[in-house]
Amino acid sequence: MTQHLQCWLIPKDQRKQLFSPYQLINYKGTWHLVGVSEGRLQANPLSSIALIELSQQTFTRDALIQRQIDTDPTLWRSGMIEVLLKANAAIAINFQHRPLLPEQEIVKTLDDGALLLSSRVLDANQILPVIKSWMPGLTVISPGFIHEQIVRDLRHLLTLMSQAPP
Repeated sequence: MTQHLQCWLIPKDQRKQLFSPYQLINYKGTWHLVGVSEGRLQANPLSSIALIELSQQTFTRDALIQRQIDTDPTLWRSGMIEVLLKANAAIAINFQHRPLLPEQEIVKTLDDGALLLSSRVLDANQILPVIKSWMPGLTVISPGFIHEQIVRDLRHLLTLMSQAPP
């Protein structure tokens, strides 16, 4: 980054793109490579990047882009994942008293006292431990890949526990 070299950024499950990196930033516990690709400012979580290949092409840093990186709170929203959850009535009061999830919002109070909740995260790992700590009272409605990760983790745990000596 100090030499202002462009790089080929290869995100997981996406196409290769030429990227002008400006800086690494830790936002809410997740590291991001922030820069410009195809004329657009991007904040890429490091966990979503499969490979970075250096190019010999240089770029000129733009002071306006640097100012936007330093001051624009909406920069982080572009890569965020919205997670919809249901808290059953037995634990709902905990989520009403204070936010327990990242960027938590109460979407709706259901007739049985349960809550529909929304949370916005940059990476699934920001919310998985919280969900697991409130199970079985807190369930994921969407996105499916977070629900599937919890199921995989639970299966793995059960396998490990069944192999452990009593």
